[in-house]
Amino acid sequence: MLGRFVPLLIPPLLLVVMSLVASPAQAQTWGSTVNVSNTRSDSGAGPMAVSGTNVHVLWSDGKGKGILYSRSTDSGATFSGPIQIFSSSASISAGHTIAASGTSVYVARGGRPSNNSPAQIYVRRSTNNGASFDAQLQVSNATGNPGVGNFNGMTAVGNTVHIIWTEWTGQWQIFYTRSTNNGTTFSAPIQLSATVGVRDGLSNVDLVADGSKVHVAWTDYLDNGRRAVYYIRSADGGATFPTAGRIEVSDNLNDVTATNVFSHLAASGNNVYLVWKAHGLIDLQPYVFFARSIDAGASFSYPVSLSGAGSEVLGLAASGDDVHVIWGATSDIFYTRSHDTGVNWSAAVNISAGHSVVTSAPAPQIDASGTNAYITWTGGPSTAGDVFMRHSATGGDSFDGIDLSFASGGHSGGPQVIAAPGEVHVLWGDSSLGNSEVFYRHGTVP
Repeated sequence: MLGRFVPLLIPPLLLVVMSLVASPAQAQTWGSTVNVSNTRSDSGAGPMAVSGTNVHVLWSDGKGKGILYSRSTDSGATFSGPIQIFSSSASISAGHTIAASGTSVYVARGGRPSNNSPAQIYVRRSTNNGASFDAQLQVSNATGNPGVGNFNGMTAVGNTVHIIWTEWTGQWQIFYTRSTNNGTTFSAPIQLSATVGVRDGLSNVDLVADGSKVHVAWTDYLDNGRRAVYYIRSADGGATFPTAGRIEVSDNLNDVTATNVFSHLAASGNNVYLVWKAHGLIDLQPYVFFARSIDAGASFSYPVSLSGAGSEVLGLAASGDDVHVIWGATSDIFYTRSHDTGVNWSAAVNISAGHSVVTSAPAPQIDASGTNAYITWTGGPSTAGDVFMRHSATGGDSFDGIDLSFASGGHSGGPQVIAAPGEVHVLWGDSSLGNSEVFYRHGTVP
């Protein structure tokens, strides 16, 4: 067992049959499938950002054109021709991402300015809704090799842009910077973590921000092969992160002492939520654990288990008082929800019943807005699949379902989902046309 288990309010292994039939008033309406990349070369779906009716997409080109950008200004009905954001000659060693707020769009990457230089983080911005982009700006200040290791996240809220990454300083540490003037300038980087003596100690770094709060969580090494989930917040919009505010959420009562990994972070108002996987010290089986804060991250509840043994945490989403969690077991996706900020939980549901997850595909995705919750994954044969979605208009009480991709022999995969008020955006890759392309669909609810 995992130290001491807190008694659950619901039996986690009581699997119920979820109705996939929604009333007409709740049904999702889908637009046409749009080929965003639309090229004869292979393309790889990158990250996506949404701001109002504007959809912004990054994708990679297989014929040496590097990282490309396309936009839609009509809620995904049509997309522009591509703009090259980062060239194929650029050393993109630490990933790339995109964020948007209002008419400002930000794209970022990690890479080396030259072969013998430390890797850094670079940002390009658009202030005209993606019509054009400024030259890239270096926002990190790494001095030793390899410099920046992983580009972990970027989010934009109003005029403020928040960025986090890991950087080698003798150990891997987490660094943060922000811009409060729409990406014109960025603050000096701040170190958030305090890893000691372990080369590969950090993983699963996550960032969530609103107008005044910035939340960061990660997995870090403790001792004897154990790992813990850590959390830190800024209460002043990222201006400061007090060192004393670093919290070990997975072991805050020194009782759950197993290996804690793969953390996921979400926030809604003053409520902050974390889920992660923890291995039992005796049975060595993985469980999904949950902890919450109701005071904007100042303190967290004692962790409780949401799943049975043999579970792999996949995702977390929050909207209002609703919290949604998914995990994997035996090639299926299981789901539970809370309507009261994580106090009480529904019985676990096999949400992917009949469409098991393709194990080689990227992890399933979940997002929520209002009472609408969306879960997407790649399901089908062992080597390929189609993109499936489950949608709930009732905060997770009932779901409808759809095969979003072509269903033409299992050529789709890697879906991404962004929920917005009254609508949802889905992006994925598909090779049914003979080469890999990037496809998009837009959905609305009444």
